[in-house]
Amino acid sequence: MLTAQFGSLLTCRVYFPILAIIVGLAARGHLGDSMPPQEGFRYWVTHPKGHTHQFYYDKAIWEGNIYEEPHYFTDAITGHVIDFLKQGYEGNFFPFRWL
Repeated sequence: MLTAQFGSLLTCRVYFPILAIIVGLAARGHLGDSMPPQEGFRYWVTHPKGHTHQFYYDKAIWEGNIYEEPHYFTDAITGHVIDFLKQGYEGNFFPFRWL
């Protein structure tokens, strides 16, 4: 079981890749530049401005493009986490879901 110290973005960006753990981010917020996936992340969906402006029809970044998410944003983030899990990564992986 992962403990609280493993919840930081520093852990996800730096230490998990060293340990060959594949990391994905599905979040309403982020730290840093939101357009490109941050170092160490293989899956990246987030807001362009770093936080929720509204819960329906809010802007989101997916596959390097900004789009309008028509669904309730928390449900959309959960859907992305499920998509990340279904990708069938070999070895260890960690979906970082930040609401």
